[in-house]
Amino acid sequence: MDAAEIEVERAKAERKSPILLWLLNIVWPGLGNLVIGQVVAGVAFGVVHWFFVLFALLTHGLGGFLCFFNWIAASAVGHQWINRRYAKALEAIQAKFGSASRGGA
Repeated sequence: MDAAEIEVERAKAERKSPILLWLLNIVWPGLGNLVIGQVVAGVAFGVVHWFFVLFALLTHGLGGFLCFFNWIAASAVGHQWINRRYAKALEAIQAKFGSASRGGA
């Protein structure tokens, strides 16, 4: 296994699990975002969820419908962030080892 393969495997190991994100967001929207490192988004989705729960109590259920969309949004934002971060890590590895192989040839 060469150095490039080791770096790719390290990036894969550091990648956060989208399944864990979705499962934690089922428990409470924003919780999965907090675990993967999106603190601002996690707190925002959590606070918005509280407002929707309060709205559900006041409107006899309409806020519960909105809670579902908050969960979808929190999970989608987190999933996109995971994929973008992983793609940047792979691009950095490719740039690092691509330039090394071109320079050594």
